[in-house]
Amino acid sequence: MSEKPTNVTRWQSGWLRTAVRMSRLRRFHRHTVFLPAKKTSLLFAGGLVLLSALLLPLTAAAGSYCENDARAIGGPLQVSLTDGGRGTGAELCPVSAIWFGGHGRAIVAPEDFYGNIVASAGIGGSYALGANTAVFASFDPARYQLVISSISAATSGTGTVTLGATHRLKSEWGLLGRLTAPTGPEYRNATPLGADLMLLYESMYSPDLGVHGHLGILGEVAISGARTDPRLNTVAATGASYMLASWCKIVAEARASATVTGAVDHISAALGLVVESVNGNGVELGAEIPLAGRNRTLAAISLRLFSKL
Repeated sequence: MSEKPTNVTRWQSGWLRTAVRMSRLRRFHRHTVFLPAKKTSLLFAGGLVLLSALLLPLTAAAGSYCENDARAIGGPLQVSLTDGGRGTGAELCPVSAIWFGGHGRAIVAPEDFYGNIVASAGIGGSYALGANTAVFASFDPARYQLVISSISAATSGTGTVTLGATHRLKSEWGLLGRLTAPTGPEYRNATPLGADLMLLYESMYSPDLGVHGHLGILGEVAISGARTDPRLNTVAATGASYMLASWCKIVAEARASATVTGAVDHISAALGLVVESVNGNGVELGAEIPLAGRNRTLAAISLRLFSKL
């Protein structure tokens, strides 16, 4: 006598049908690039040199960015392939603001009968301490993760807490420091703590076009009762913002991350739309898609409602 299908079984069947339809898109991800460590290191270093070569000429021509009230032009997207916004940049000009929203990402690998879906709701804000420095914090009060494999499992609880600061060094250049820690029940046996240190760049190329980028190091250590497991990644990004109207801009970014041994974690593209009213209230919608590397994420999305104080 056959057993009556459960809700999980029905959900898995629907997921498999959807995954098959996405097989053409996943075909590119199955052929991701795995280069020897030496060649990958040279490629990544060359990309950083190219990024610097593109940004440095703009520095000489640009004026005092923040004093010209150009914050509506530049600024990176906050969508990320990881929890806590790790690897993303931040606005160079100090601003006091609050925000709330949601973000999610998904891994879909029907050939391995594997899926991993993460969705979180977050709140956060920043506070300008002066003309050059700002502090920021965020917290995900709700996080849901569903892992689909031979044995499916779902977890829910709180998410990542993030603390950080930015400091403008000279006109269009600045530094960002960020600390992240999980708070959910799935990290009872090992707690991964993260720390980011990045060099920021943000400038106006024309009245309607802004450019931005960052270079940095992402450190992580998993603390457990048995041992610690440290990891170190390098990250780089460059992007541009174009004002479609006085209240709307489109943002495009190219991002890359690699381990210090040369393995490419991901090379990705991010695209977003930011709508902001004259009183500083607005919404940001962003998406990031890995194009190559060992990161198997299909896509990440983010939606933020913000209010500048």
